Amino acid sequence: MQNKSKFAEEKTTSIKELESLCDKILSFHEEKFKSSMSGKVKTFTNLDHVVLFILPKSSKTLKSIRILTDNMHGEDALSLSRSIFENYINLSYILKENSENRADLFVNFGLKQQYEKAKKHFGDRLPDEYSKSFDSQFIEEYNKAYEKEDEELKTKGYKIKKNYWSRINIGEMADEVGVKSTYDTMYQFACQQTHTDSLGLLKYGESATDGEITISDSPSIEDVEESLIWSMNYFLMLYRRIIKYFKFDFEQDLDGFENELNVIVKRIQ
Repeated sequence: MQNKSKFAEEKTTSIKELESLCDKILSFHEEKFKSSMSGKVKTFTNLDHVVLFILPKSSKTLKSIRILTDNMHGEDALSLSRSIFENYINLSYILKENSENRADLFVNFGLKQQYEKAKKHFGDRLPDEYSKSFDSQFIEEYNKAYEKEDEELKTKGYKIKKNYWSRINIGEMADEVGVKSTYDTMYQFACQQTHTDSLGLLKYGESATDGEITISDSPSIEDVEESLIWSMNYFLMLYRRIIKYFKFDFEQDLDGFENELNVIVKRIQ
C-alpha cells in the first residue's frame, strides 16, 4: 500500500514508520503466507476451521485500520484494534488446553444461539432443513461437551456464565492466556472510543469560558500511533500461534517485524 494520504505532511516520522511496517506485514501475509497455505489443511475439523479463518478476519481488520490511520482517523482505528486483540484472546484460550472440545463449543455456540433466536422470532416458519441441523443428537453432544468444560472450570473456581461460549467472560479468558494487564488498560481505553461512553465523547467537543461550544469531528493525529502499535503487536502474536499450529517456518520473518516494531516504540517512548 503506497502512502498517498492528503495528510502525509502532518504525520510524524514515527507514524510514517509504523505505517510502512504495517504495509510490510500485510505484504508478507498476501505474498508469502497465503500462497503457502495451498493444500496445507488436509482435514477440516472445527479446530482447523477456527485457527485458519481467525487469521484472515484479523488481516482484513488490519487492512481497515491501515486505511483509517492513513486518513488520520485514529479513534476509529483504535476501535477496530479491539477486534484483533479479542481474536488473539479467543484463539489463545482455545489452543491452551482441551482444544478440540473448545473449538467445537466456539463454533456450535454461535450456531445454536442464532438458531434459538431465529426460532423465537419465526417459529414454524423456519425451513425444516434449518431445524434438522439442531436435532436431538446435536443437542445431546452439545450438552455433553459443555458438561466437560463446566466441570473443569468449576475446579478452577470460576462461576459458569452460560451467555458466553467459553462459560467465562473475555476478561477472565484474558487472565487465562496472560494478557489481563492489557485487557484492563488498553482494551478498556479502546472500549471507551467504541461505545457511547462519557470519556470517549469528551474529545469531540469543548465548551469555552464564554459558553460557546466547539464541535470537533475532523481527522486528527490523536490515537493513530496507539492503534497501529497495538493492532500490529497482537496481529503478530496471533500469527505466531497460527504458524505454530500449521508448522510453518516463518519465525524469522515475524522476529524481524517484531524487532522493527520494538525499535519504533522505543524511539516514541
